[in-house]
This record gives sequence, C-alpha cells and structure tokens, in this order.
Amino acid sequence: MLEKKDIVKTLSKCGGISKTDASYYIDIIFEYLRDSLLQEKSIKLKGFGSFVVKRYDPAKYNTLLKGGKGTSTIGIYNASKPIHRIIFKPAIRSIKNKFKSCKNLEK
Repeated sequence: MLEKKDIVKTLSKCGGISKTDASYYIDIIFEYLRDSLLQEKSIKLKGFGSFVVKRYDPAKYNTLLKGGKGTSTIGIYNASKPIHRIIFKPAIRSIKNKFKSCKNLEK
C-alpha cells in the first residue's frame, strides 16, 4: 500500500528538498484536491486519471442500491439531501503504455 510517507520520501529524494518541505507541499496538493471535490469540481490528472463527483437524488440512489426500478428509499440516507459519490476513472491507455515500457526494460 502506498502511503503519504512514501510520497514524501520520493519527492524529497527526487526533488532535492527536505522531507518537511515535501510533506508541506503534499499537504497543500491534497487539501486543494479535497476542497475541489467538496465543491463538486471534477479533477483530471493527465496520465493518471480523473475524479468525477456524481450527484444522485436520494430516492433514485437508494433504488440503485436495491437494484429495482421503483423510487422507494431504504432508510439509510436522508431523503432531503442529495447523495454525492466520487468516481475515479483511471487513464487506462497511459497506464497500459507504462506497463509495456516496463516489460521492455526487463528483457
């Protein structure tokens, strides 16, 4: 599992900055990404993927969870507030190309 400390270590090593500075910059980046998602803004990171905020009507969302076509709710969500889900869409083409280049290096 990749953790923040791993990113800090890599940024510090590759960027030639202290771990304290690297941690600070990463905190700023993640805070900006979090705030953007809370404002329902999509995020597109070229070569990595996109984060899209989907908004659902609570009744329709509960129906999706139940797998039915009706509009009844199951009582888990407050019916007066919309449901927000964050969907990650990986940049498949870019990731596949990276794996292909790694395989070529191994030979």
